[in-house]
Amino acid sequence: TQKHIDSLFSLFARSKAAAAGGEDDYDEDGGKKGGKEGGRSRRQSDRVRLNNYSKNAIIDIDGDTSVCPGTEEAALRAVGAACRGVDEVLGGQAETVFCVVRPPGHHATPDRAMGFCFFNNVGVAAMHARAKFGIKRVAILDPGRVGRGREGGREGRKEGDGILFF
Repeated sequence: TQKHIDSLFSLFARSKAAAAGGEDDYDEDGGKKGGKEGGRSRRQSDRVRLNNYSKNAIIDIDGDTSVCPGTEEAALRAVGAACRGVDEVLGGQAETVFCVVRPPGHHATPDRAMGFCFFNNVGVAAMHARAKFGIKRVAILDPGRVGRGREGGREGRKEGDGILFF
């Protein structure tokens, strides 16, 4: 829902703003400016930066799900990959696609991020297929975590919306 999207983008902005306050303390190699910790690889630098964000830069949503300054890009790339997959198959560029994305999305509901998920990627992709390509019915199979972990597929579905989730 729009309220959920607005809430997430507000959290993304708060996290980035809080992190920006301490960014100037680190050089491009991840070490403290003027300190001896420089010369790290990019991966080590990212870990140092994450560990050194202020407490305000990491925002807990539900005990499992947190927002940090990189969350917005990761969440948007994940949902974008699902929509791009729809475009490629329905546009005739590919017969099949398989999107391996993190965060996975199957816990997110239309109104809430939870369980490490921000957007229900496959649900958004199904709505994208219906809106852009006029697809009348979509079936979604989530074989992972059968019987649990699919909150986003069950919630928010309306009778007759053309999307079947199992």
